[in-house]
Amino acid sequence: MPRGARNGDLVVDGGRTGVRLGRVGRTGVEVLGTGPGLPLIAATGGVAHVTEAVAALVERHAPPAADGDGTADGRALAAGLSGVFEAMDLAAPLANGLATRLGPTEIVLGSDVLTSHLGALDGAPGVVAAVGTGTVVLGIDGRGAWHRVDGWGPWVGDHGSGLDVGRRGLVAAMATADARRGGSSALAEAARRRFGPLDRLPARIYADANPTALVASFSPDVAAAARDGDEVALGIWEHAADAVADAIVAAADAVFADGPVAVSWAGSLLELDDLLREPVRARLREHRPDLVLRPPAGDALQGGQYLLARARVLAGHGLAYVRHA
Repeated sequence: MPRGARNGDLVVDGGRTGVRLGRVGRTGVEVLGTGPGLPLIAATGGVAHVTEAVAALVERHAPPAADGDGTADGRALAAGLSGVFEAMDLAAPLANGLATRLGPTEIVLGSDVLTSHLGALDGAPGVVAAVGTGTVVLGIDGRGAWHRVDGWGPWVGDHGSGLDVGRRGLVAAMATADARRGGSSALAEAARRRFGPLDRLPARIYADANPTALVASFSPDVAAAARDGDEVALGIWEHAADAVADAIVAAADAVFADGPVAVSWAGSLLELDDLLREPVRARLREHRPDLVLRPPAGDALQGGQYLLARARVLAGHGLAYVRHA
């Protein structure tokens, strides 16, 4: 346990696909419960929606009386949330809203990529690529310098992400439905199996409460098609590997003049060894061989412990820190 974190403290990993709540204990972080993905806090009503989602998860799975610690006064909560980097001006009202609702002693909010970085590298310097529904890469050195790459959301960023892979796969499926070039009959059939008639797919996406997660849910089908040898699907994964490797190199170049530099990952996509992780490793070896890719030491829940331990030091450097008595 990082020095400064305490037994009973709560940690939240809030992404666009799902949310996890954990509690710090003597042997690590126990997962208490999960919830649906969060909207970005910069979206219309985002602060209220995220406050409600996180507070409801805590109230359901970790009310003070159920924890056996008597009152909420001795607890703290650290949350790594998607979209905080892009809207730090909204993080303080969100933290205050959670403090008012939950009443813990301390609330610390940061981006989910920051908690992923701290967890994956056990608090050490290096570069972490968080590639799940979205893509964001963060490099942090040992002297306070940092650089973020991507994390710009579905319209202008998230290159190489599950959303990117799923969207490109659906574009190929719709091209087949239109009898246009560049389509894939394998992806068209996979899209029909998952979503139903293709002529109804756009309306389903646009009406969905979390369209990015819905589109990203097609990425496993694109993976299956690639493993079956579909050329269009293979090209989609090659594009993803290029994008992720380029982002890692850009983050490293910004804060590390030379190496070796530890590189790790978070999120589901880089767990795909054949389609993404090994192709990314090969590209790093080609472009910057001092970037050493290694498995994550922990995840964003473990990273939440570091937020609690370092809150006073890091406050003002990409964090919202509220002490609430």
